[in-house]
Amino acid sequence: MNVLQRISRLLTAMTLGCLLAGCAGDGSLLADKIKAGESAVVAARDSSASVSAAADLKSAEEKLAAARAAELEKEYDAGVRLAEEAQVDADYARARATAAKARKTADDMRANVKALKKEVESMPLQ
Repeated sequence: MNVLQRISRLLTAMTLGCLLAGCAGDGSLLADKIKAGESAVVAARDSSASVSAAADLKSAEEKLAAARAAELEKEYDAGVRLAEEAQVDADYARARATAAKARKTADDMRANVKALKKEVESMPLQ
């Protein structure tokens, strides 16, 4: 066997090893993405997103379930994409819930200021 054949076989073996390592890495990457998606969904639920951003939260939960199914089917690329989308949807739901709370607080404060202003205006001058 000449030197070129040895180099060719070595490069082929190295390439195959890299490909196999890459596939194994996808599974662990997907597991990490699913964990991140789960954390984002829990955070969204804790921020009352199920009330003020129910559709976005449901979308995140459905994509997370699809990512888990893709993991079982060893469809790592699709699973990673779905898990990332689930995390984005959950983060968006949490942000919408936070914004809704802030709007409610601002509305309540405006109503309180208006009531106080009316009360002050009705007080007799001394």
